[in-house]
Amino acid sequence: MPEDEVNSRISTREFYIALLKQNERMDDMERRILGRIDEISKTPVMVAHNAASIAELRDDIDNLKSVSTWWSGANTALAIIGGIIGSIFGTKQ
Repeated sequence: MPEDEVNSRISTREFYIALLKQNERMDDMERRILGRIDEISKTPVMVAHNAASIAELRDDIDNLKSVSTWWSGANTALAIIGGIIGSIFGTKQ
């Protein structure tokens, strides 16, 4: 698009028509998205696959939480032991 067309003024009618075209494109996109969602939700195999994936991810998250809890406990114990050793050496000096 030439530079003069980009910066040129448009009438209210042209602006309204451009907005209508944009709204039509957005409506078409929404219809495509909703159609795809409807298609996916009607497919029992996909629903079962997604449910299995969600269950696996939930198990992975639980495993990460338990590993995180274990590491958190180990780090706390090491910090306590380090603090005790530091205080013992600190009082001897």
